[in-house]
Amino acid sequence: MLIYNARLYTMHGGIIDGGWIRFENGLIAGIGEPDTCPAPDGGDTDAAGAPVTPGLIDAHCHIGLMEDSQSFEDTDDANEWSEPITPHLRALDAVNPLDRMFSEALRGGVTAVCSGPGSLNPIGGRAVALKTYGRRVDDMVLSEPAALKIAFGENPRLRGKKDKPPHTRMGAAALIREAFFTAIEYRDGRGAFDMVSESLLPVLSGELRVHAHAHRACDIFTALRIGAEFGFRPVIIHATESETAADLLGGVSVITGPSFGTRSKPELRSLSCKTPGALSAAGLKPCICTDAPELPIDSLALMAAIAVRDGMRPYEALRAITWYPAVTLGIEGRAGALKPGLDADAVLWNTDPLDAGARPDAVFVSGVRRA
Repeated sequence: MLIYNARLYTMHGGIIDGGWIRFENGLIAGIGEPDTCPAPDGGDTDAAGAPVTPGLIDAHCHIGLMEDSQSFEDTDDANEWSEPITPHLRALDAVNPLDRMFSEALRGGVTAVCSGPGSLNPIGGRAVALKTYGRRVDDMVLSEPAALKIAFGENPRLRGKKDKPPHTRMGAAALIREAFFTAIEYRDGRGAFDMVSESLLPVLSGELRVHAHAHRACDIFTALRIGAEFGFRPVIIHATESETAADLLGGVSVITGPSFGTRSKPELRSLSCKTPGALSAAGLKPCICTDAPELPIDSLALMAAIAVRDGMRPYEALRAITWYPAVTLGIEGRAGALKPGLDADAVLWNTDPLDAGARPDAVFVSGVRRA
């Protein structure tokens, strides 16, 4: 299949006006300037100058785990209340690909997500990166496990309201440290099989990323401190107060958002749609997420547009929902750019994707139109 006469936002490079892109066997087989375009046939698409981007990527959400239009008690498969330290839990075992949010993701141009455990446990479990089209989650996986989820701040302390540890920020940090020290002893001694410690070994060996839920600046630095103690650099999720410490976060990967919403608790006091732009201006490469179902997942492009309204450069805002999430999740060999050899996940838009009224005219997953 060939799409030609398009404004291609490549994301790994620049913009190609009047360009073309060709899909074969589920992959991007070619891309180029208008003077190199293959001869189209009746089955190909004239974009008439419309924009084409890679499929959007939401780097942090809970779709399929916290299902749409259901009560917290009925469908929250993202938080395991029985124990505070649960690194052995896998989102893969709970994601429901028939959750309506997957079809809404496609309609919004989101072709890949990282869906994972919530933030009520200091160590919550393993997230999965997957495509948003499919009926069986095993067929949708891009990376599993994609990351280990740890959490700081107010959310782990909510367990204290049900007489479950931790009750303080110090308590959450101590539980995380204890789990890693126990895993080191287990690694060095290799006694009887311990699934919890076994699940932490890939972090200690550098094979598994860590995603750290942290809003306040002090919590961000606690996450980085613990990471330094055990030899990993966590990706900071939400990072609400990161703007106040942007000059101290060189080299740290950050997934911001959801920035558009209510300041419903103390650690959201500094919530601002200016945060992605401020981090970008400081030299970081932030991602933008919806945290769906916190925000509708089909609003991802709108969240990038609002970041532009509040100071972020447009191309960087698009990278924050395409290429930067792909790199952050370690799936840049599959997604995030219009580049030969990557999966043919792409969106044909009715107008500039950062316009408030933008919507996809066509969404392709592995070269097949799915919305």
